[in-house]
Amino acid sequence: MDEIESDAILFYKFADSFSVFEVYEQRNNILYINKLNRETLKMKTPVCPTCGCSLVRLGITKENAVIRKYQEKKYSFCCDGCAVLFEENPDALLKEANSLVVCPSCLAEKPINQTVAINYQGEKLHFCKCPHCLTVFQEDPEYYIKRLSGEIEFAGVFSGERKCCT
Repeated sequence: MDEIESDAILFYKFADSFSVFEVYEQRNNILYINKLNRETLKMKTPVCPTCGCSLVRLGITKENAVIRKYQEKKYSFCCDGCAVLFEENPDALLKEANSLVVCPSCLAEKPINQTVAINYQGEKLHFCKCPHCLTVFQEDPEYYIKRLSGEIEFAGVFSGERKCCT
């Protein structure tokens, strides 16, 4: 059994698969852990499964995202082009996008193993490794959480005359 530690998450490799545990306390050299399932590790913000872009970062709301259904589940895309590409190889694209998380501060998309995780009010949030992102989040965490989930309007990085995917 191999152990790989990343911040407060332990990855144990058994044979050809990983089990993931969150360290919630350490006393007297004993780690107290919770086993995490895949749903716990997923982000709470929509990501285009084709290109991996955060729809929030692009300023694409649930109402103006391109929606396609695959295996009885709805997926949101940044544009028609990504939706068409998705239809060619959905399983591979979903596998690639499955490990992505979005930094609440800068909205950068990163593989979960390239992030720093913090607990905020019982919720695990993943940040890019930029210290500035953690600092600005701490100044107004509710804003960043609401923006990440799409609850507040955000014009996106391509706002104004520069549009994305058009």
